[in-house]
Amino acid sequence: KYAPAAQLRDLEDFISTHSSTIAGLIETGNPSSGANEAEIQNRLEKAYFCSLTSELILAKELGGFGDLSDALMSAETSEKIFKRMKRRSEDSSRNLQHLFPSPKQEHYDALIQCWGECLQNRYSTAASNLVMKKLNVFPHDKASDILFQMENYISDTKQIDGAIS
Repeated sequence: KYAPAAQLRDLEDFISTHSSTIAGLIETGNPSSGANEAEIQNRLEKAYFCSLTSELILAKELGGFGDLSDALMSAETSEKIFKRMKRRSEDSSRNLQHLFPSPKQEHYDALIQCWGECLQNRYSTAASNLVMKKLNVFPHDKASDILFQMENYISDTKQIDGAIS
């Protein structure tokens, strides 16, 4: 089985190895260059989104994860993907941003949903309580922290009406 997360990792490796070549193929000054860059960035953002949500979507189709441990493992995997996306975008040069997109609001939303899934009543069992006792950070705290980060992202990316630009 070739999971979305594995496909994304292969794509990231390919881009990291060939970013200069890819950037060189998109001619600077060509009127369609901006459209090509936007299309590449859009497709990469979608690939990250699919990887963030794939396990959650499948679990929901099946009525939820088997137990809280499975839900937590999925949320942790999604968080690793999200952090990797963020790190790669921060480490990239400005002229390669289309190859290393930063997380957008939908990526934050997806990660919040993954952590929120861990709070569903179906996981309220004695075994889940034992798992929760061992956690350093509870799922609702993770979701709250990501929501705070998303609010900062939104306030940083959207101009406030009347602000001087």
